Amino acid sequence: MPLLEAAYQWLEGGHQGSIYAVKASTGVTAAFRRNGFAGPEDSIETFTVRHLGGLRAAEFALRANVPWLSVDDSVDAAPRATEIAVKYARGALTAPGFYVGTVTALNPRDPVAGPLFTLVNTVIVPTDLATKVLFDERRAIGPAAVQRYFLRVSQDDATLRATVNASRFAEPAGDGSPLWPNGAPARSAR
Repeated sequence: MPLLEAAYQWLEGGHQGSIYAVKASTGVTAAFRRNGFAGPEDSIETFTVRHLGGLRAAEFALRANVPWLSVDDSVDAAPRATEIAVKYARGALTAPGFYVGTVTALNPRDPVAGPLFTLVNTVIVPTDLATKVLFDERRAIGPAAVQRYFLRVSQDDATLRATVNASRFAEPAGDGSPLWPNGAPARSAR
């Protein structure tokens, strides 16, 4: 439901919009590490932010929404491109899973105007099958639910054989469908 009174008050406040382009170090709009961290030195992502139009802020107030991301409280905006370093607390991302965190930039002179841009960070920590077999006996998957497991296979050209057992149910309760890292269905020997 639109909040017309709040929207009108925002417009009356004289806030001016801005347009920014955000690029991670890989050249895309977000940071993505699909196989965890590359090594001990992999703990910083540098984003480049360019002003494209509207009112250009002189400074960015930065706020992370998860404890495993840290960033300076504020950064002065450069005339053409501003580099912003986002640090990862690698020790907080040891359990296999899918982690997403964002850093929001505000104009400190007009924080009510809303975010100028966000820096999105995604880290997938896969289960390393060379060190630990994936066995999740106690995970309950409800009707129409999906459970994803991210796996690291020790050899790139290896064949992975997986078994999904739903034997506690009278009828088959689900389907195990392997996917490639891009989300496409994997070839199978069914």
